[in-house]
Amino acid sequence: MTTNALQRMRTGELALGMFVAELDIPWLDSPFILQGFLIENETQLSELRTLCREVMVDRNMSTGGHFVPLKREKTTGVSRTASASKPGERSASVIHSRTPAAANGFLKVVHALRQGKPPPKVDVHYAQAQSATAAAADTPVAARPAPAQTPQKHYQQASVSFWNRLYDWLYGLSTPQKKNADSDLIKLQKTAAAQPQTVTENIPVELEIVEVYPQFAKTEADTRDVFEKIALGTNVDLVHVSQSLDNMLQSIERNPDALLWLSRLRQTDDYAYNKALYVSINMMAFGHFLSLPRKQVKDLGMAGLFQDLGKIQIPAEILQKPGRLEESEFVLVMQHVQASLDTLRSNTDISPDVMQVVAEHHERFDGSGYPNQLQGGAISLLGQIAGIMDTYCAMTSDKPYAKGMFSHQVLEHLYTTKDQKFSASLIDQLIQFFGIYPVSSLVELNSGEVAVVIQQNQIRRLQPRVMILLDTQKIRMRSPVTLDLIQGPLTPTGDAYRIVRGLPPDCYGLNPAHYYD
Repeated sequence: MTTNALQRMRTGELALGMFVAELDIPWLDSPFILQGFLIENETQLSELRTLCREVMVDRNMSTGGHFVPLKREKTTGVSRTASASKPGERSASVIHSRTPAAANGFLKVVHALRQGKPPPKVDVHYAQAQSATAAAADTPVAARPAPAQTPQKHYQQASVSFWNRLYDWLYGLSTPQKKNADSDLIKLQKTAAAQPQTVTENIPVELEIVEVYPQFAKTEADTRDVFEKIALGTNVDLVHVSQSLDNMLQSIERNPDALLWLSRLRQTDDYAYNKALYVSINMMAFGHFLSLPRKQVKDLGMAGLFQDLGKIQIPAEILQKPGRLEESEFVLVMQHVQASLDTLRSNTDISPDVMQVVAEHHERFDGSGYPNQLQGGAISLLGQIAGIMDTYCAMTSDKPYAKGMFSHQVLEHLYTTKDQKFSASLIDQLIQFFGIYPVSSLVELNSGEVAVVIQQNQIRRLQPRVMILLDTQKIRMRSPVTLDLIQGPLTPTGDAYRIVRGLPPDCYGLNPAHYYD
């Protein structure tokens, strides 16, 4: 992360409320799970002083007296100081971020994209918080269906052990406290909500979607052109693709959620083409999260677009086969790596670093990958990132013969492959990248309402921006509203809104394909 408020500081000068943006050692060599975090206790201070001599502090993301506003050429957000004189008491200076249904720019943007149209320009308005249930009060009670049942137990039993372990890992809960993970999480959130803080809004994701959409559309067209020319055996020019990636990388640096939304919502019937763009965006966003140098992040994006070019030569009946491949078929599929390299090698715009990522994206940590059965550290970091993100995107993508898995299910599966298919440290970072509450996941609020996460918060990871879908009776909202939890909106009882648990994506009769209808 790079802002005009970055300041290099010796660790002896650090204090509570400062946001650590960069270390003087690799993040992967540190015990800190979050890539950039707010110093909130003496333990963190002690660890930083033991491990590092200097760190980069981002004043724009720090709190209290350590906050320095970020100067932008074009203002897309606002900064507000929130102070609380007593626990649970909110200052009148806090503006509770609740977007009225009539001004729900996010929903307007999503509707346009789902219809294949460019997103309209939108404004983001904030209004005093009120219960979302009140917004549905104009629906006659007799016309309302009975409250839906709670989420299916079989989903909870399948996933609760993994996510409880994850809570333990994230928040340092010891084994005797494991069964109280939820209460400890709530305690953490309440403490964060009561602390004096300076709240700086991220660029709202809908504004960034509108901003980056032209470049995204251009990258779509350029990538499709490359695929079609290669299929015809025609020479390709990747200069335009390189320029588009530069612009998309700038968007990721402003707000990575925007391109992630676009890659989900702008799907076509071409699986290979969809996956290429989906993988490229996710690889760049993950590389940016890991604080890799900008060139390496762009290399990841280029490799993600073209690492599967060689599959153009494989018959569709093999690529779309729903069952297990025969040995002869799998041998043919493995040859796509070399075919991709042969195609890219003739283009002088492809760097050796990108070629290495393409060569390694099917290698695996335990040596079980292909084509060279590389093992452990013999696989470059970028190659490992390409491998794990290619796997994640393949498992979460819809295929001609099967629906993709949900993000939580895939992360749970990958967690079981630690130091087998992928390194444990990289899997830990991947889980942190997507977060406890990934974008597009469902959550239940302490008010009883159900919401979908539409934007992450890079300072307070447990306080994302959400759009409420179901009211307190679990009845579908006719006009969804959005809440920015870091702004401290209040429930009807006067408590700060917070998330109490994640939910399966199809709970309460919801269909993930129709969240935004």
